[in-house]
Amino acid sequence: MDANVETYRNKYVINQKGGSVEIINTDLNEKLKFTHYSGSFKEFNNQANIELATGNDQKLVLNDSYSTVRGFKNDYTGKSVDEVVGRDKYKKVGSINEEYFNRWKEAYRPIQDTKQLFEIQRATVNNIVDPVTNNIVISRNSVNQKRTGTFAKHPAINQENYSLENDSSNVPVFIQQTQSFISTDDVDGPNQLSIISLPPSIIKFPSLVNYTLESGITWSDIPGMSTSSQDGVWNVEANKNFLKQQIEAILPTLTDIEKNLGIGGSEIVQIAKHKIETIGVTINDYGSIRYDKIGKMLTSEMLIDSLGSYMNFEPSPLIEYVHVQDLPGGTYDLNVCNRWNVMVGAGGVNLKSLGAVNISGTVTNVVGEQLNLSSENEVNINAKTINISAEILRLRNTRQRQIFIEDSLGINNNVVIGGGLSVDGEVYLQHVTAPVEYQVTEATQLYGDLLPGVTLIGELTVPDVLAGGISTLAVTDEKGIYPIFGGFTAPFTLTFTTPIPGAVAISEHSHIFKNLPLTLHDKNSQVRNDAKAINNNPGRAVASRRVHGKK
Repeated sequence: MDANVETYRNKYVINQKGGSVEIINTDLNEKLKFTHYSGSFKEFNNQANIELATGNDQKLVLNDSYSTVRGFKNDYTGKSVDEVVGRDKYKKVGSINEEYFNRWKEAYRPIQDTKQLFEIQRATVNNIVDPVTNNIVISRNSVNQKRTGTFAKHPAINQENYSLENDSSNVPVFIQQTQSFISTDDVDGPNQLSIISLPPSIIKFPSLVNYTLESGITWSDIPGMSTSSQDGVWNVEANKNFLKQQIEAILPTLTDIEKNLGIGGSEIVQIAKHKIETIGVTINDYGSIRYDKIGKMLTSEMLIDSLGSYMNFEPSPLIEYVHVQDLPGGTYDLNVCNRWNVMVGAGGVNLKSLGAVNISGTVTNVVGEQLNLSSENEVNINAKTINISAEILRLRNTRQRQIFIEDSLGINNNVVIGGGLSVDGEVYLQHVTAPVEYQVTEATQLYGDLLPGVTLIGELTVPDVLAGGISTLAVTDEKGIYPIFGGFTAPFTLTFTTPIPGAVAISEHSHIFKNLPLTLHDKNSQVRNDAKAINNNPGRAVASRRVHGKK
């Protein structure tokens, strides 16, 4: 060793035709290198193990194989990669310690429950629970949700509408045929000819008794109160005001848990066409909606009251989105820059989520031999234009009740109704085709005039005329004085020289005529009472048979 040289240098080489072995003992540059005749070599130095295979590289392990890399690992393949696994393959990324992930989730769960609360205490808890394990399968409501307050008045009670009802002036009317007076309260509208009826007036209906009969509703709480939480007076949910404080209070705990989750834990797989895949450890089963079984009150049908037709209301579920807190892992992102094709065999495709599912596109097509669209609570279809076309088009109510249409209905062609039709408003017709019914007019009493030159022969019963021998008489009424000339012997003969209006009563008579088959009532309410058969009748309202005669 030369004392003037600081670095010791030494190299020992064994050369043969098949290859060489080099041992380098130089300070800080120690190496061991095996070189093959083909140029392949394997080198061990202070920084790395280096290996070159100029041909194929094959390795056979007859038992287990283990590889541990405590730093970074990079694999590069210039061509294809073919991996065959005879049995299962397990791949784990990050710290696979489910305990801490579950601790993080359960620590944050009270905050998620607070987020899921309604702003007001309008609902009761209505989650789907597994009857065997008693675990929540779908969290519709926060476990702290409650209903505190009062329901609103039922919207069907005392709703205002225009309706024809008694509009007479309460003036007694004299009926000449019966020589008596009747009250105008007994009929709808005026009782005299040539008097114009008043227009329909606003009426509040139905009555509480009528409504329970017509709607078939049995009041579960207070009669007359709404069966929906809509428009009720409910207490404000005070816990919502402490959401910020809850989050701030839980942050130190979450931070301590995250320290045990390990560094990293995400996997990024990059292909030439861009794919990013990240997988978590535990399922996010936080509640994604808040649910009120009777949260909305919707118009469901038209019912008939004795005063008029009115809208009936029934409760319907209310569902609202709830923000779902992300777990530390578990998000899957797939970015495809051009086209994504998936081909699945006859086993089918199942896409399920405990949260919302959004599918969107410029044109979205869903095609199948049979398409089923179902929801336990509500289906909403909304668009500027909706076209529904089919060879057979059917619309039915599963309860065999009415199909309610909120606005006016216009039909371009024909309407065929197998059952009855109740119209509380005006009906406009250009022509009516109906079977004939023979009807009879009411008996009518007429009065004729005594004309000049008419001679009456009879017995006088006027004592003063007989006693006085008066030769001239005059008939006096409110219209004037009518002279009568004639002798007054029994029997007498009277000859009239001046016409006397309405002096002769003619026998009552009526006429038979053809008309539409009719059933006539005196009051509007009587017509509506007959129509009430439609209210809760799932079948047809059968037409009445023709009855010839008076109506």
